[in-house]
Amino acid sequence: MVNGLLQLIAAFLAFAMSLAPTAAATNVLAAPPTVVSGTASNYGPGYDGLLALPQGPGYLVTICGPAGPKHCVTMKSNDTGPVPSLHRVADLDVPTFEAVCGCKSWTKGLVHVTITFLGPKAKPSLSLPNTSTVP
Repeated sequence: MVNGLLQLIAAFLAFAMSLAPTAAATNVLAAPPTVVSGTASNYGPGYDGLLALPQGPGYLVTICGPAGPKHCVTMKSNDTGPVPSLHRVADLDVPTFEAVCGCKSWTKGLVHVTITFLGPKAKPSLSLPNTSTVP
């Protein structure tokens, strides 16, 4: 009985290990480039504080517009987007769009930006409670 149980556990562990990602598989989502340039759009009114990057949420970036360093904003991405078929590098909230654009109205719609990634993706700040039943 014990031998059968040990064989079952060994088979389960071998199966579980076969499901673990390999070194190649863990690099499927490559780190973003250091600098990206392209077209950014805006969400329109009502979405203050949102920044969508194709690389997803959690990246600290500096976004600069065509008017130079006085028109740069540093913030953390908190959404994924825009849709790849649009060929845009970011979706910005209205205040960020207007600051980066150097324009007085978000209705301009699109602006050329340079996005500098300031570091690796931040880890989520979720902490789980201790569920151990052992004192």
